[in-house]
Amino acid sequence: MNFVLCIRCSRLLIGVLCVTFLMASSPKLPAAESSADSKPASVIKSPAARPTPAKRLSAAELAEQIDAFVDAALLAKKIPPSPRTDDAEFLRRVYLDVAGVIPPLDVVEPFLNDKQADKRAELIDGLLHSAEYARHMTDQWREHLIPSTAAAARRRHETGIQWLEEAFRTNRPYDEFVRGILTADGMQRNNGATTFLLTHQSLDEVTDRLSRVLLGVQITCAQCHPHPFADWKQEDYWGTAAFFSKVKHQYERIEKVEHYGVSERGDRKPIMTPPSFMSVTPTFLGGVKPTLDPAEPYLPVFVDWLASDDNPYFARAFVNRLWRKLMGRGLVEPVDDLRAANPGTHPELLALLGEQFRLHDFDIHYLIRALTLSKTYQRTSRALDANHDDVEWYSHMPVKVMAPYVLGDSIQTVMRLGDPPVAPSAEPVNPQPELSQNEQVKAAQRARGGRDSFASFFRGEENAAPTAYETGVPQALRLMNSQDMHRGSRVVGQLAQKNKQPEVVLEQLYLATLTRRPTDEERQIVLRHIKSQPDPTRALYDVVWALLNSTEFATNH
Repeated sequence: MNFVLCIRCSRLLIGVLCVTFLMASSPKLPAAESSADSKPASVIKSPAARPTPAKRLSAAELAEQIDAFVDAALLAKKIPPSPRTDDAEFLRRVYLDVAGVIPPLDVVEPFLNDKQADKRAELIDGLLHSAEYARHMTDQWREHLIPSTAAAARRRHETGIQWLEEAFRTNRPYDEFVRGILTADGMQRNNGATTFLLTHQSLDEVTDRLSRVLLGVQITCAQCHPHPFADWKQEDYWGTAAFFSKVKHQYERIEKVEHYGVSERGDRKPIMTPPSFMSVTPTFLGGVKPTLDPAEPYLPVFVDWLASDDNPYFARAFVNRLWRKLMGRGLVEPVDDLRAANPGTHPELLALLGEQFRLHDFDIHYLIRALTLSKTYQRTSRALDANHDDVEWYSHMPVKVMAPYVLGDSIQTVMRLGDPPVAPSAEPVNPQPELSQNEQVKAAQRARGGRDSFASFFRGEENAAPTAYETGVPQALRLMNSQDMHRGSRVVGQLAQKNKQPEVVLEQLYLATLTRRPTDEERQIVLRHIKSQPDPTRALYDVVWALLNSTEFATNH
């Protein structure tokens, strides 16, 4: 077959050739250890079969099942698991993963001193219902759903951000969440869910993102030619794209303000088609062609299939992406390459998690609760000599890098210790006249400006591995020299008001930044430094700066 490889396929082919060469020149693995799959690539038709009838498991029961699968694989590989985290390590990890920020000082000490056996489960539940959780999930899904293109940047995102926050705040079921995004209709100022379709300018752009994020499959290569490493054909790609063929971007101007929207019923031209466009009847992945009314929108029909039992991708794609975020790597890697020839490390576990997610009506809280309650999630990141080289079987928690928003918010959490207390007031200090909707949107954008600016400066490649450190010298210099990092004197001053002894302030600084108390060696070194300086307060400020610039602070472990 003659065809020209796209850039992505060319890179994949080069990678395959390199791996083939290395395998040929390296000692062969024993048969029991080999992970090669000799079966030909094919489209996944159904999840892996379960040995027992499906039944709803509680979050705690599902956590036990997770551990059973992971422990069985570790036993077969003869890899010992690391022990359970201590409370300090767990507290910091689950705060960063679920709330997207380090725990504040007034939470740390009470949790470490709490003797209740179920305090970890209570903490997880509290975080899932926090405003920080909704903000953290919104930060992630903004990047999943909104492309980082110049065209997308020209559209306002604020109403879309607000829609996402409300969805996560109320724990909207994932299938309803996706339905809201894909079937959004109307002007963006009235329906923030239209932001997803509004920020995609062409059929191929929206199809590529939908397939990767919501289905966990890479059909991009099939836009121009049959996929060289899977069974995807051009008909599969354009059959999916055809469901978006009626989407039209709307426009109106009101009092010199431009407004945009989306509709499948509008009278404007449909979104752009690329030169590779192929006219194909709307077709679900797998080959089924639904009966469609040409006079009605197509996307509601597509969404019905998306979350149905007939679609093996939807639930597992979300599960795999969430597992990767919490555990450091996906059960299937890459996370957007779900196919039979790439079963991952624990295919039956992935099938079970997808099944339970569906049985629990796509309850995101339920899934996060089950994963974070598991022993697998709660293992320490301190590797043993016998499992140090394990990078895929979850014998210990890998050290993850703080995402940009998480790093920025965590720095601010520490720095707010130095803020003066706000006096309660029944009336606003500076009452403002009621703002128009457009002014409210602009005000909300300004309020987010600092966070967005910080995150943009530290952002790496899209879909980077949680363990990959993608920043460099400019980011390191900004952390060392930014104004935020030089507000440590305020933090020290606030803590010193309550505790005059440097030893006590030092311990509070460690708890506020690293969520742990200093070791005896650290305590001796720092106190020796403080006593050698003419100004103990200034010396403690140096400690704040050093802790915030440490690798331990910038990582989730």
